[in-house]
Amino acid sequence: MKNVKKVAGKNKMKLKKGKNLKKPKTFIVKITIVMGCILLGTAGTLTIKNTIENRNAGISSEKIINYMENKNNESGYCDNKSNLTDSYSESDKFIEFSSEKYVGILIIPSLKIKLPINEKWSYEQLKKTPCVYSGSVGNAGFVLAAHNYSTHFGKIKYLRKGDEIIYKSANDSTFSYKVESVENLLPTQVEKVISTEYDLTLFTCTFNGQARVVVRCKDVNIIK
Repeated sequence: MKNVKKVAGKNKMKLKKGKNLKKPKTFIVKITIVMGCILLGTAGTLTIKNTIENRNAGISSEKIINYMENKNNESGYCDNKSNLTDSYSESDKFIEFSSEKYVGILIIPSLKIKLPINEKWSYEQLKKTPCVYSGSVGNAGFVLAAHNYSTHFGKIKYLRKGDEIIYKSANDSTFSYKVESVENLLPTQVEKVISTEYDLTLFTCTFNGQARVVVRCKDVNIIK
C-alpha cells in the first residue's frame, strides 16, 4: 500500500510540473500572437497611409499640370527674378500655383508619366510633386527628386538604356534626354547622386527605403 501511495504521489507531482510547464508556453504563444497582430496592424496602417499619399500626390500633380499647360498656352509664365533659387539664373521662368513656383514639366513616354517640377525641394513639397534637387535645366548635373509613389518616380526603376525623357521648361523650351543607366545607391551615398558627368539625373528611394534608385541621362537636343 505504501508503494502504491508513493507512486500515486510521484504521478501527482509530475502532473503538477506538467501544468507549470504549460503555463509559460501558453504565455509565450499569447505574446507571440499579440505581437504578430500589432505588426500586421502597423503594416496595414502604413500601407493605407502610402496608398492615400500616392493618390493625393497623383491628384495634386494632375491639377498643377493642367494649370501649367493652360498658362503656357496663355503665355502666363513669370520672370523668376525676385525669388531666385541658388541654381537658377535670371533667364529662367516659373509658373506659380498655390504660392509654389513650378519651373517645368517632366515627360517619360515609356512609363506614361507627365509631372510638374517644383523649383526647390523640401520633404513637404515632395508629397505633392517632384522637385529640383540640384542644378538647372540645360546644364550638366541637373538632378530631379521625387517620392517612390507609383504616380511619381516609383516606376523609374523600369527604365532602360535608350528610353526617352523630355523636359519642358516653363518658358516652353523642350529638352530631350536618353537614359544611359539605372543604378542603386545606399542612403549614405546621396552625395553621389549629383554628377556633372550626366546632363540629367532622376532619383527616388526604394519602397523599403534601403536604397536610392538613380537614373542617369544624357541630353540629345534642345527644341525651342
